[in-house]
Amino acid sequence: MTSIPPKRNAGRPRAFADEAVFPATAHTLARLGYGRVTLAAVSAEVGCTRQALLRRFGSKHALVRACLQWIVTGTADVYRAIRTARDSPLQALRAHFLLPV
Repeated sequence: MTSIPPKRNAGRPRAFADEAVFPATAHTLARLGYGRVTLAAVSAEVGCTRQALLRRFGSKHALVRACLQWIVTGTADVYRAIRTARDSPLQALRAHFLLPV
């Protein structure tokens, strides 16, 4: 009889979640602009190290791309939810843009 060894989680668990990184990245981008954003600035906003972001995303460019994808997906989800409650796409769009920020 063979037994399956338990799954081993190598390394330390991540101290931060993408759900914390992406809003911090978006906020830092809005505040500084892409040219002045650094991994250090985002990591200070998140409360982690620059190296942790570098290990997770690989580069500033990859972090910003992942953040933009998160924003697009979130926007589409919100619109989809609004659209199901409206009769027409135009009404849904109008309702979406009249939502409080």
